[in-house]
Amino acid sequence: MHNKALKYVIVESTGSGVVNGILNCAAAFLLFHGRGQIPIAGPLGLVRDLIGETFLVASLSYMAAALISRQRHRAGNLPTMRTGQAASPRNIYLWSLSLGILFTSVLVPMGGLLLPRAFPDGISFRNLVLFKTLFGAVLGSIATWLAIHRALSELHPLEGLTS
Repeated sequence: MHNKALKYVIVESTGSGVVNGILNCAAAFLLFHGRGQIPIAGPLGLVRDLIGETFLVASLSYMAAALISRQRHRAGNLPTMRTGQAASPRNIYLWSLSLGILFTSVLVPMGGLLLPRAFPDGISFRNLVLFKTLFGAVLGSIATWLAIHRALSELHPLEGLTS
């Protein structure tokens, strides 16, 4: 992988993680502030909150990173990162929705199974804020990494043309 591409992937994925962590921390504070114990399940529980959070963080992180990276790559500001054959450009909006649905359909049921075992009596506000901050940071970083990797692997529109 080209050093400039690697540096870009690391910086953007880390930045996305920080931004998503801060936004999720703020959302947790606004939604759950003043409650001592937050239930894991139920209408006001953590698992229900994870549905929207997971979908939004995954899909919006992917979409933003893919749009920006594709534009910078096509402008020639970022090198092509290929390990094999170049990928053809795809619909970013469809892929971001698909990724949001995929992450939501996998991570929310896992949370529904694991969180009640880890916190059988509910989760404290402090632990909830920490969990949501870390969850958003990691998920945002992964989605951003996937988007950038895909965008930098796409065939440049002018490549392959002969003069």
